Amino acid sequence: MKNLTTIGTDWLQCKGASAANGKDSRNQRRMCVTEADALLNMMKKIIAGEAPENYDRFYQAHKDVFNMTAVKADYERMKQWYGHVTFENLKELQTMVVADFLKKDLLRADRAPTKRELLQVRLDKVEELLPADYELPEDFSHQCAKFRRYISWDGDILVINYNDYGRFMCHNLTRLSLYDLVSLFEFDILLSLIHQDMRQMAAAELRQEPKRESRSEPTAVADFGLLVCKPEKAALVTRRLHELMEGKTRPKDVLMPVRAAMDAGALRRPTWPEFCSEFGRDRLRCKSSLSNYTQPDIAPYQGSAFDEMVKEFRNLIL
Repeated sequence: MKNLTTIGTDWLQCKGASAANGKDSRNQRRMCVTEADALLNMMKKIIAGEAPENYDRFYQAHKDVFNMTAVKADYERMKQWYGHVTFENLKELQTMVVADFLKKDLLRADRAPTKRELLQVRLDKVEELLPADYELPEDFSHQCAKFRRYISWDGDILVINYNDYGRFMCHNLTRLSLYDLVSLFEFDILLSLIHQDMRQMAAAELRQEPKRESRSEPTAVADFGLLVCKPEKAALVTRRLHELMEGKTRPKDVLMPVRAAMDAGALRRPTWPEFCSEFGRDRLRCKSSLSNYTQPDIAPYQGSAFDEMVKEFRNLIL
């Protein structure tokens, strides 16, 4: 067992506290040692076999010890990426925060997932809310399967089961580093901040609902065929897009023909209403997928299959 001084030093380094002299630094050091003291007491009790009867209250009590003002600052910086934040943006941010958390492999101490658990993982739903260039590790499905043991859903909001989450932390405490423990708490607080904004935004939209109903219906969307660069080839290009999308469910796969046609110079980048007018709203669950995979300044598709598709659309408009 490390002594308090060592724990405090590790904790200070883990949280990236400044080593400079001064009042702020001294206050930060005192705060870190206080947190480390609480953590040390928690470790002593668990190692001595004094597992708590209520893991939820146990977890919350220890989370409250830690000062997470830096997490709030990080969250505000994240929101600045979007400018005007929408509810869909918050859903995307929630997904990215979870993905970042799982990539740290903090659940490595948990038991391996069963085949049944792996079959319940829907990577397509995850990927459609992540940036097109976001790289997922090879074992991400396994991480998701483990993570599902500790959560439930309230509509679009991911809810942590704190009793199970606290039990995992307690039973695996000796396998977790101080950095791991900080990450567990930071992840929880970051999600809470996102959910607070999601609930406020949902409530605001609900209050505005009567006003929406009084608005006039939007004008009809133009013919999708007008997006084809050569009007005489519109039917041919559109039909081929339908054929290549057939049977595809992952957003990236659905939009691969669209991006290939764009790169071939056969198709202008469609808007969300234009896409839905031709292929239906059920083809994609989220319009951010269309935006991500058709964004001109990124290259989400690589490989011979995509290159052949681009070549095919070039030949179609000859």
